[in-house]
Amino acid sequence: MNNNTKLNQVLMQGLAIPETMIDESLSYQSIPEWDSMAHMYLMSEIEQTFGISLDTTDMLEMTSVENIRKKLAQHQVVFEQEA
Repeated sequence: MNNNTKLNQVLMQGLAIPETMIDESLSYQSIPEWDSMAHMYLMSEIEQTFGISLDTTDMLEMTSVENIRKKLAQHQVVFEQEA
């Protein structure tokens, strides 16, 4: 399973949304499902899924799918370009 799929699964499960709602612009509080509790759950699941440890600054900056990808890239998580 590639990292794009892993991240989408974390977002789908953590936010209880369909994959069709996930794009780079999806962000914290842009939908009712992504509230503060869901954000903390997502951060925990991201750490577990990708085997990384996030500091508080990382978590506070990971407020959109785009920013999550950027922060994960800083932790050497590689996302394949979609065709």
